[in-house]
Amino acid sequence: MLEKSVAYLRLLNGPRKGCVFVLKELAVFDIGRGEDSQIRIDDERVCKSHARIYRKNENWTFYDLNSDTGSSVNDIKVEKRLLDGGEIIRLGGVEMQFSFEAPQKKGAKQGEPEKPAAEPSASGRAEGAGPEHESPTSQLRGLGVEAPSAPTEPVRVQFLRLTVIDGDKRDIGKEILLDAARECLIGRSANCAIVLSDGKVSRLHCRIEHANGQTVITDLNSANGTVLNGERVSQAVLKAGDYLRLGFTVLSYEKVPEPSRVHA
Repeated sequence: MLEKSVAYLRLLNGPRKGCVFVLKELAVFDIGRGEDSQIRIDDERVCKSHARIYRKNENWTFYDLNSDTGSSVNDIKVEKRLLDGGEIIRLGGVEMQFSFEAPQKKGAKQGEPEKPAAEPSASGRAEGAGPEHESPTSQLRGLGVEAPSAPTEPVRVQFLRLTVIDGDKRDIGKEILLDAARECLIGRSANCAIVLSDGKVSRLHCRIEHANGQTVITDLNSANGTVLNGERVSQAVLKAGDYLRLGFTVLSYEKVPEPSRVHA
């Protein structure tokens, strides 16, 4: 039986033709021009955060993230598509093949693992951008629901829930519910609302608070930065369905109609 816990993306054209991205360990892999994407594509027609491949157990799904130029799988424009292996994915002018078998084509190049800006780690990495494009990685996820494409409607509910879905095993599953009157500090400090064990996370890494009816995240001059949906931010408005990456830790953000439970 074909093993589907690891997948491969091979670039079929462009200056990096033949480069192979190995998709393993993580659950969500962002694709785009942004330097924080696991699968970095050098094409002006590709958005900084263009698409996403999401793994749930051995099921793999491709999502277009409301990109300007769209995405196609097997020449069909899609917003979402379950991947069975062998599909040709096109973003802008770049084509890549998704497979569960390591490409055997002669001359194919294995992409070097991308490394974070600080020291490297043995876990939480996606492989494949090539040594000339080292950038922070560690994305994503073992969430028990399908990853949605990024919505555009602002959040107008009283409560939000943050859940750790990838990163240090000691942190996965931690979650917290916040109301509009409370701010949330995230970091390694014991004084934070969500305390993380990830060594790439600063003691006071970021703050989430409500302002003018919106939920705002602010990076607190962290060493390795705060990444929202594949793009590094200093301050941004959160929307339901967003993903945050702090070091090797990934948190999902979702709106909830009323409090249910809190544990962190």
